Amino acid sequence: VISGIGLVLPIYMLVIALGVGVFAGISSILARTIGEQRFKSCDRIVSSGVFLATVIALLYLILLIFFGNDLLHLLAGNQITQAALDSGKQYFYFFLPGLFLLLVFFAFAGVAQGAGLVQYFAMAMMLSTLCNIALDPLFIFGFKMGVKGAALASSISIGLALFFLSMKLKSAKMGFTLKIGFSFIRKIYINDILRIAVPQILSLAVISIGMMSLNNIVGSVSETDMNSWVLVVRMDEFI
Repeated sequence: VISGIGLVLPIYMLVIALGVGVFAGISSILARTIGEQRFKSCDRIVSSGVFLATVIALLYLILLIFFGNDLLHLLAGNQITQAALDSGKQYFYFFLPGLFLLLVFFAFAGVAQGAGLVQYFAMAMMLSTLCNIALDPLFIFGFKMGVKGAALASSISIGLALFFLSMKLKSAKMGFTLKIGFSFIRKIYINDILRIAVPQILSLAVISIGMMSLNNIVGSVSETDMNSWVLVVRMDEFI
């Protein structure tokens, strides 16, 4: 099971890279706009940023649905057992909704950062973590879903965090009322966000690609080594 979950980790890290890029782009442009007191432009920036994050998330989701199975086989190397690979596939497909929601969450987190409301971002992350801790045993053992339950618990937790953060921002005092809609989307702001986001994404994506390569190498040594590798990476993440 540990090896199977480890196969999904580089894919998750690539979502983090995409999310951090969108987060940086939205927060930077929104903070500058608020500082200049151009509040009428804020809704357009937020709507453009959320739209961009949703499009990226949908494209990534579609690619993973069609090519995820082949990607997991590539990451597994040649010494991972079929049982471990099956666990990885189960975790992967039940975590796909969470990966989509995570990218959209980063867009709203960028709004919170840009508006100086980082406490809401922190509260949403705390909520997600606590919900995940509570739901994991319920789905894994209570509903006897195993590794699928762990992935589903993570997806639900991310969804709850996204809902909480969006509701908090909607009612917050930011100098402008948060409105999101297609009528507010502007190409100029999408381009501005991408100018900041792309370098951030590329710098972090290199780490994800490196992890994919290492996964394949370690998975070609032995499954025991893969288990050890995944545990160490998790500790490294915490640090």
